[in-house]
Amino acid sequence: MCLICNECVGVLKDYNVRRHHVEKHHTFRTNFPEGSQERAAKVQSLIASYNRSSTTMVRSFTAQERATAASLRVSWILAKKKRPFTDSETVKDCMLAVVDEVINDDKIKMSVVSAIKNVPLSDTSNIRRVEILAADVYETLLGDLMKADTMSIAVDESTDKTDTAQLCIYVRFFYGKCFREELLGLLPLEGHTTGDIVFGKISAFFKDSGLDMKRVCMLVTDGAPSMTGKVNGLAARWSAVAPQLISLHCIVHQAVLCAKLSGALKTTMDSVMAIINFNRSTSSVQHRLFRMLLSEMSAEHHDLLLHNDVSWLSKGKALERFCGLREEIITFLRGSKQKKAETHLSRILDDNFMADACFLSDIFKHLNDLNLGLQGRDKTVIDLVEQMRAFQVKLDLFANDLSTGRMLHFPTLRKCISSPAQITDVMTDFIAMLKNNFAGRLDGLDLPTELAVFVRDPFTVAIEGDLSARAKKLVTSIDEGKFTLELVDMQSSVTMAQELSTNGPAMFWTDVNAHQFPNIKKVAIVMLSMFGSTYTLDLQQPSISHSAPDGQFVVGSQGPVITRGHSFTIICSTESQYPGGSFHLFRGSNITRSESAVNHSSSFSFPEADYSHEGNYSCVYEVSVSSRSFRSSVSKLLLITITASLLPVIGAAVSAVLLVLSVLIIILLLKRREKQRNKETHSKCSFTKASLLPVIGATVSAVLLLLSVLIIILLLKRRQKQRKYSFRKASSLTSVTGELQMPTLSLTSRHAVVSRGENIQFRCTTPKPKCNVNAEFQLYINGPSVSSQTHVSSVTFNLVNVDVSHQGSYSCQYSYQNNIKSPLSSTIIITVVNLQQPRISHNAPDGQFVVGSQGPVITRGHSFTIICSTESQYPGGSFHLFKGSSITRSEVQMPTLSLTSTHAVVSPGENIQFRCTTPKPRCNVNAEFQLFTNGLSVSSQKHVSSVTFNHNVDISHQGSYSCQYSYQNNIKSPLSNTVIITVVDLQQPNISHSAPYGQFVVGSQGPVITRGHSFTIICSTESQYSGGSFHLFRGSSITRSAANTYAGASHDNKNEDDDEADYENVELGENMDHDDSEQDYINVDSDQSEQDYINVDADQSEQNYINVDTDDSEEDYVNVNDIENKSMVDKSDDNVYESCCD
Repeated sequence: MCLICNECVGVLKDYNVRRHHVEKHHTFRTNFPEGSQERAAKVQSLIASYNRSSTTMVRSFTAQERATAASLRVSWILAKKKRPFTDSETVKDCMLAVVDEVINDDKIKMSVVSAIKNVPLSDTSNIRRVEILAADVYETLLGDLMKADTMSIAVDESTDKTDTAQLCIYVRFFYGKCFREELLGLLPLEGHTTGDIVFGKISAFFKDSGLDMKRVCMLVTDGAPSMTGKVNGLAARWSAVAPQLISLHCIVHQAVLCAKLSGALKTTMDSVMAIINFNRSTSSVQHRLFRMLLSEMSAEHHDLLLHNDVSWLSKGKALERFCGLREEIITFLRGSKQKKAETHLSRILDDNFMADACFLSDIFKHLNDLNLGLQGRDKTVIDLVEQMRAFQVKLDLFANDLSTGRMLHFPTLRKCISSPAQITDVMTDFIAMLKNNFAGRLDGLDLPTELAVFVRDPFTVAIEGDLSARAKKLVTSIDEGKFTLELVDMQSSVTMAQELSTNGPAMFWTDVNAHQFPNIKKVAIVMLSMFGSTYTLDLQQPSISHSAPDGQFVVGSQGPVITRGHSFTIICSTESQYPGGSFHLFRGSNITRSESAVNHSSSFSFPEADYSHEGNYSCVYEVSVSSRSFRSSVSKLLLITITASLLPVIGAAVSAVLLVLSVLIIILLLKRREKQRNKETHSKCSFTKASLLPVIGATVSAVLLLLSVLIIILLLKRRQKQRKYSFRKASSLTSVTGELQMPTLSLTSRHAVVSRGENIQFRCTTPKPKCNVNAEFQLYINGPSVSSQTHVSSVTFNLVNVDVSHQGSYSCQYSYQNNIKSPLSSTIIITVVNLQQPRISHNAPDGQFVVGSQGPVITRGHSFTIICSTESQYPGGSFHLFKGSSITRSEVQMPTLSLTSTHAVVSPGENIQFRCTTPKPRCNVNAEFQLFTNGLSVSSQKHVSSVTFNHNVDISHQGSYSCQYSYQNNIKSPLSNTVIITVVDLQQPNISHSAPYGQFVVGSQGPVITRGHSFTIICSTESQYSGGSFHLFRGSSITRSAANTYAGASHDNKNEDDDEADYENVELGENMDHDDSEQDYINVDSDQSEQDYINVDADQSEQNYINVDTDDSEEDYVNVNDIENKSMVDKSDDNVYESCCD
């Protein structure tokens, strides 16, 4: 750049520079000769001018960059808080208002205001900033995904408020040192949302993002037909691209589908909802009156909850609130003058109705706990399957609890009914239905169970089995031989086994050396990368703040500065997500205190600030969902500084000064008195002065002494007042009303189900202990107190050598000397298993034995049987036969029969597949498995542990299926559970016509209708199944669908075709389509003289069923008029009709 004119030369060459100087600055050489001082001074002046201009430009760029950075930070915070874009302008106004109030220096204020005004914070700027941030986050995510070996995808489709389908895509993958779960994309779906369209959208998205669909190891969907269809579903289309892909219906969704109500319990649920809607939704006045009644009666809850099918937890919460407010609802209904109130009142007073409602409240409480436990971040499919299987075991406990009438797991039902005789078959049948539904869905999961066990604990799996083959099938890039060798090396390491027990599977496999164990780590990472659900539980970061009730604090540069001796409070809070929970207050890295959350916040009070309270404070929110604890991230730091109070120092100094002054005055008066006595002559005036000065001096000294004493007394009283205030604050930590908070009871021993003679241990803890004040803790079992101890904060109760009397529901409570007792803690249920001593006997079928003095004597070569039996206590179990101290044989246990094909209701020609599995296979010994239909054996196979039976069904295959296995010694297992198969064989429907006004004649090929008159086509079939619908075809196209009959009309002499009816019935979620009906020719005569006949091929036997909505996994309901009549007839209706039932 030229320093004289500030122009830039196009190409920096010597010739170009010289030509520019000669042509544009030819006078410069004359005015400033070379080598002169003037020329040197001019050049230095030009250089300094350039430096000044470039410095101004750099400063301008730096200020603009800072303003842009500030704008980005504000947009980032608002986006994290999910605030509207227009809030950025409000933030700017708030900052200007704060600066105007806080800063007094006008010069500094103008500088700060100018800097804030230069920050671009308009709504449009905020939009652009958020887009920039989102693009940066997305690019970072894509970069990390490209480095990951494998990933798991969860897809969920839902509709927004504009009726646009939005496809959410979540990804889970391993990167660096942790597993990450992120939102990968949100794709709008306009129009239809079939499997082909969804797959096309995702394929284009992956291609545009540079991602490889073949690296996806698992696909989790919401279970809609468009996602799970076997031919054109998303999972099927994706599996064609990635053969190793495992597809899974969201486990949380499956758990909800298992608990659908039907029959009497659905009627009870509908009645409960009707009563709730009557109280809440009849009118706003009635709703207000009902809430006023609840307030006047000091009810436990302030209102009833409405039920919403979309919210899965709504049913259980609404039932719990309804049962808890039963007495208040009865009172309100009795006072109502509406007619419906009498009906609802009679129903709620019915003991059987309330028993069913309380049962539903309890069972859906358990289902809600399971649902919340299945949700959450960082949960693999292994965790979810384990929780589902644990709930299956709980269902057995629930069934046994109801059958024995103890109702330990049904507290609401136990309070509602007066005797176990009110437990009905409806309740036990519902538990049995839940067991079957959960078992069916879990058995149908296409998951590598052996690999899941391997990931959970690689030190106990068997190396000799087919584990390596299954690993190779999941991850094709591994070496099977090296996989086995690496597993041997790992199982030989005691240190790694300890690391697994300490850190858990996810952290353990993250830290495994990839160079030493490359193959087994790959398999573990793939398994741990798998989603199990499309629903997450994510706790927000809590907020931390402080308050000082007496205002003795100042805001320092790094945080609040509290005056020593005064009280202050640290407040932790979080957004409303889940009920209950607690906050942990940290100082540095150590937990100092923990408090239960009240309205999603907790206050940690410090009655008297001391130097020991200084430090960085932070808090963490913890909540328990379905017996599993979740913790939020750590809040921001709050620095607390303690400073000394100046008032006692000033008071003491003033008192000391006054004392010194009074002493000095007394000394001066004494010296003056002595001086006056030494004088020989005194005048009268001087005598008067001498007599007044001591009086004045003594008065002043007395006043000063009195002031110092008063100041000391005031300081002492103030100190005493502070101590009383501190004690009052300490005694009111629990609540303003003096009530104590609920303690926490935890089981510190390993199991809640124990046998006789074992020890159990409880720990009862108060959330807010009083300083140096012992509380009396009491332990209760089924109501009565069984033990008590005293301690400041927590006690441990030990129950030694438990027996059946220790079985029951445990809770604890604490109190102080003022007899104010805390609420009872949450309950822990202890079950004591007391197995009776089994009986042993023998039997010799051919009688070849004698009874000796010590037992039976069997003749060699003859058969005999040893029989073990016990009293009926628990279902299942097995017997072990000992000879000496060694087990010789064990009882053959019942096998499990599961249906691995999709449906239990099929049509002729379809395939069904069963799998029969033994729970305890014998090593390398084949068992003979037999499949039974209605008691008769239809097939047999041999295998060590399980076999698969395949059948192409017809009507003869309908019935009840079970299986059994046996070994060479002819000892047979019990029959398995039964699976019922239904074969739907629909009859061919009939088609006919009628003309209400008789304007037709019967031609050689069918009826001839007079143009302009109405006619009706009637489709019918024999009674087989309730419901269903008919589809009317004209040619190969469906023209209408209805429940019973169709009305048609002729219009013109065109398109005369056959009328056909095809009946199709919907049974248990499957569409059954039968053959077409015979053809019926409809001819329309426009002038009653000419007739046109059209021959149509009658062979339309292959008809596909109609799927109304491929996007919805639930049922689709279509309302159709039974009979549709046309008042006018057009020739375009003169065509072939066919009906089928849907």
